[in-house]
Amino acid sequence: MKNYLLLFSLLSFLMSFSQSNQNFDYEKLSYPNPKNELSLFFKKEIPRKLLRKANYLKNKNHILLSFNINKENKPYNIEVSSYGSVELEAEVKKAFEKYPLEKLNIKDVNTKNNYTLQIISKKSSYNIFNCSTKIIIETPPICETCEDLEYFEDIESCLEIEFKKHFYNTFDFSVITENDINIYFELFFNKNGDLIIKDSKKPLKYIDEIKKTIASFPLIKTLGTFNNGINKAVYGISIPYQKGEENVYKEPETYSDSFSKPTTDNDFSIYLAQKLPEGITEKANLNRVNNKLNLFFELDNNDKPFNIRTSARSNYIENEIIAAFKQYPIEKLNFTDKSPINSYILQIFSFDGSKSIINTNTVINYQKIPLFPGCENSISSEEAKKCFSKGVQMHFMKKFNADLPNQLGLSKGRKRVYIGFKIDKNGDIVDIKVRAPHIRIEEEVKKVMQQMPRVKPGYQSGKAVNIKYSIPFTLIVS
Repeated sequence: MKNYLLLFSLLSFLMSFSQSNQNFDYEKLSYPNPKNELSLFFKKEIPRKLLRKANYLKNKNHILLSFNINKENKPYNIEVSSYGSVELEAEVKKAFEKYPLEKLNIKDVNTKNNYTLQIISKKSSYNIFNCSTKIIIETPPICETCEDLEYFEDIESCLEIEFKKHFYNTFDFSVITENDINIYFELFFNKNGDLIIKDSKKPLKYIDEIKKTIASFPLIKTLGTFNNGINKAVYGISIPYQKGEENVYKEPETYSDSFSKPTTDNDFSIYLAQKLPEGITEKANLNRVNNKLNLFFELDNNDKPFNIRTSARSNYIENEIIAAFKQYPIEKLNFTDKSPINSYILQIFSFDGSKSIINTNTVINYQKIPLFPGCENSISSEEAKKCFSKGVQMHFMKKFNADLPNQLGLSKGRKRVYIGFKIDKNGDIVDIKVRAPHIRIEEEVKKVMQQMPRVKPGYQSGKAVNIKYSIPFTLIVS
């Protein structure tokens, strides 16, 4: 009998408007070299044992690093395209922040661009640092209402907002027969600036109405580019629909603000106005789309903050805010729910329509992740996530048909399986989607997921919320 091993990594996300240029040949077109300066730098900075743990996306033998550049010409928003390699990703990001930007020889340094390079590839059975010599530059498509924005991700967020507003105003929701559904489809822009729906192997529900809706979306004023050519990125769109609710575009954070009640004259706002350097709000680079700067933290059992970070695009601003926060008495902040598994969100700056201002929460906003049965006593959100992953893994070890890979004659080696699902407000596992190397594996995985026990749902600001999860795992057949 062939043996199998399940290696899990649990990732939570809220999918709405995402894009991908996955088919670009970085190995051929970005001229990677394991002996160039950046490769040697990473080799020196990153422990070999972490490099061995690198996990690749499906059908990929390379890992990418992407970043944006702020107005101080410093990289931020650094992302690494690997699944489950948490320690490796953290070390790569930390090392890259120390690497001199000028050594990358970027020809067009611009806050409106996104930059991507290959950093790791597989050689035989080994992972190696094999960094691009040429940095690949991407510019976003720009519609007329988004021309005033100066940052890549703000322009993309603006495009998402404009498209969703158009969709809700145009789509005929009376054609939907389900009570609760996510209308998901993929789009790209053609050379004329038209939105085109991407062909799908599976029949797409409500395709005629979707096509009718996107055909009336205004033309893009400036096409996006990728490596100096037309940007062929595919955008994934998810539109939630629930029968009985008003189907209109809703601005995010509305409930959060009503819960946290930010003001400019509470004690913490007054403290920051005195403590932070003069003129710091002018450097926050907030705008009508990216209109909040938040501080995130957790509390240990002694109510001491840890894992403190911000959404600032500048290390200078982040360091100043964190230094001031650490000196403020934590007992003076208003918590409605204290728990070691909570993640707390504290607004620091907001955009009032013309400028950034200090405007902090009167009540501390928080998020509580879903809890797998038996994980209630976790001492941190990170431990609760690991406990959740372990709970799912143990469930699979008990329920998954161990003989199935042998019955299907699967070849030896690693087989990647991807599971997407939602934990709804009741703690039920719903909307299960599976990608696997065989249809019988997909069916078995879906059956096992449907047998999962009910979990405690996630909460945001005291309100149960739906949370989507992705579980990429490795089925090792030997």
